[in-house]
Amino acid sequence: MLTWERVIKRCGMNPCRGCINRKFKINLQPEDLRYESDNLYLCSCCGQHRHIVTGLRKSAKLKTLLK
Repeated sequence: MLTWERVIKRCGMNPCRGCINRKFKINLQPEDLRYESDNLYLCSCCGQHRHIVTGLRKSAKLKTLLK
């Protein structure tokens, strides 16, 4: 199962959804994640201005149960 701690270890403190999907080879949708705000911030993984993820919802954890 994908945990927020694993995401931080692999992607850094402020990852975007695209980096999480790319690093873990999954397809999480915006409704599967919690976001910091509607503003764009610098992603710690890819270095682009994106919406920053701050946590996983239950639906994301269920989708990644076998990861």
